[in-house]
Amino acid sequence: SEKTKSNLIRLMSEFFSVSQDKIFLDLRLVKKNETSQSQFLSVAEKQGQKDQLEKEERRRKLINHPLVKEAEKIFNSHIDKVILK
Repeated sequence: SEKTKSNLIRLMSEFFSVSQDKIFLDLRLVKKNETSQSQFLSVAEKQGQKDQLEKEERRRKLINHPLVKEAEKIFNSHIDKVILK
């Protein structure tokens, strides 16, 4: 609502020590079906993606570690599955 927007502008003005007329605030409601189209991600979704990338990188490093490769040679085997916690 307009009251909420003006209250937010007032709070931002106080927080940043800037006059209210210098603050431009554009709020948009993004619906769930529009998020995939606009590539909008919430903070939680961004963190989830970051965590997944880090997990994949740890898995890759573990599989390609020289000691793991040596163990594969010694036991004439191959690692199929890696479970990271």
